[in-house]
Amino acid sequence: MNTSLKVLADRKSTEDFIELLDFLRHALIFLDFSVVGGRIMKLLVALCEAASVSDDIHSDSIATAHLSKHTVPTINAILATVLAMLEHDAAAAKRERFCSFASRVLASLAQQQPTLIYRHGAADSEVLSSGRAIFGQVMLSSSQHLLHGNGEERKTAMMLLPLSIRHIVSLSKPLDTEDDDSVAFTLFPELSILFRQLEDNKRSAPQVHEKCVRDCLVAMEVVLQPSFEIIWGLSLKPLVLLLLQMDSHGEHVCRCMKRLVVLGAEMSQDGTHRIDVNGAISYLVQGCGLEILWKQIGLSEACHVIHEDEEKNAVAQNVLWLLQLMKSSETGRGETNLSLSFFQQTVLPLARFYDSQTAEGAGKSLKRKRTVVALWALFPSFCRCPTDLESVFPGLAPLLVRAMNDERYPELVAIISSGLKTLATGVRERKLGNGELVDGEEVSRLRREADLLEVVSEKLIPSLFKLVENIHAKEKGDVEQMEVEGSEERYVDKSHKVRSLTDAIASLSQLGPQHLIQRLFSKIVQRLLEASQADEDLSEQMCMLLTLAQSLVVSESLEHSSISLLFRCLKPLIRSDETKPRVQKRAYKVLAEICQRRVDFVRKSEQLNDTYQLLTSSLQTW
Repeated sequence: MNTSLKVLADRKSTEDFIELLDFLRHALIFLDFSVVGGRIMKLLVALCEAASVSDDIHSDSIATAHLSKHTVPTINAILATVLAMLEHDAAAAKRERFCSFASRVLASLAQQQPTLIYRHGAADSEVLSSGRAIFGQVMLSSSQHLLHGNGEERKTAMMLLPLSIRHIVSLSKPLDTEDDDSVAFTLFPELSILFRQLEDNKRSAPQVHEKCVRDCLVAMEVVLQPSFEIIWGLSLKPLVLLLLQMDSHGEHVCRCMKRLVVLGAEMSQDGTHRIDVNGAISYLVQGCGLEILWKQIGLSEACHVIHEDEEKNAVAQNVLWLLQLMKSSETGRGETNLSLSFFQQTVLPLARFYDSQTAEGAGKSLKRKRTVVALWALFPSFCRCPTDLESVFPGLAPLLVRAMNDERYPELVAIISSGLKTLATGVRERKLGNGELVDGEEVSRLRREADLLEVVSEKLIPSLFKLVENIHAKEKGDVEQMEVEGSEERYVDKSHKVRSLTDAIASLSQLGPQHLIQRLFSKIVQRLLEASQADEDLSEQMCMLLTLAQSLVVSESLEHSSISLLFRCLKPLIRSDETKPRVQKRAYKVLAEICQRRVDFVRKSEQLNDTYQLLTSSLQTW
């Protein structure tokens, strides 16, 4: 090593030295790397300082004009050697010296000016690109070692990390002369890993961690600038990871969230990098929840000024895009722990505001109606695991029924029904999942929620029954008029709404009072018998009644005697060749649900034989 340094100082060719570095890359870990590595770092710092000043090197220890064209390759070779040592699995005995060396490396590189070292023209573009990547890799690897060290070493890493981030961001920025994302492709995934590692230190040193992530966010926020757009697909995720580590009410977090959302709002729908920005916002929603993002960007306030300064308010102009993105992002979160009170007190008032604006021109009216629907479309997300079900839902339920009956917004039927199904299913599953526990506040809360839904469903389920009946009555005759333009589309829409309603009925019936379910079932059977014996064609009504009966079968809440009665009602509808095809098809669906869900009923010897005869004899009617 000493000989090679002299050779370099004597201005001879640097190829031999680079070859030695290649050897050291594999052997340094087995040598006294604290000494040899220290000498390499001393040389590296001298080269970096010289390269930052001019293309030539002027130093007491290294003075050569001949070396100028080899400066960057030599720096790269030294960095590769250091990186190889840092990435080697150190034995426990060497752990302390390893961290000490990593601390020296990080401190030395943090003081350099890598953008000047790797400026355009300093070397071939390929050499510059690889050098920028390896410079950042060495800083990241050093930081990772220190974050795995003792308390003081972790604090050192967190103190130097913001400056390291500045270097990494500047190194990853594509050069003006080319659109090259190779450096970002190398560094930003590693940076994401480092940020997750950083979060592990939040408890051990909260104050140091808080200052570190705040300063790192300031350094990372630069990637939101248009000059970084080519690497947004790589750089925005680590930015969001930082945001999620910080206090959601902090000034820096609020500013950065707003910038990210405005960036997306100002982009055209078919923008080249739209998918990158959407992905970052979606990741943010999944991490912090739509409530926090909504509050941080001041969405309600931004939208309420739409009539005053619409042209200048990018978020207000593109709120439909943001709402749809929030909905799709929340769908993938699982149990979101959102509050129904936020939906009732924040989301719904904004929906009412947009609804009040629908009287304007046709173009704006249509857009604002779509916004009303998009706001309501968030409702199912609030139903997965609401934190305030007991206090809010009793007052919210009547409002939901009124909204489903609003003929101006037929889309709300399926949306609200989906939310009710999610709500009831979640309460039931959580109650059953904790059924073996006999005490505890959590178990008591789950039981109270189930009892609450039982009470509320006594009015809610009949309202849903009435909605199904109204939809069938309003759309009567569509099937016979399929040849009329658009009628088939309306029929499909009707089927979707009815299916959503019956799914909600089935889920709520699993928690509803038994006396209510039996009373509703008795009315269905009575009306079904009357319709089947009527002189006029009541096939539409019969389909509706069979649909409701099917939902109660799906709920598995009917008594054995009720299933037996329903089976007897289905037999003539399936056997008779005078039955309308639609009615017969619906009767088959109800029978299929009975066979699938009430095995105890079907497996009885007399019933099994009866079912077999019914199915075989009905083949003649096809």
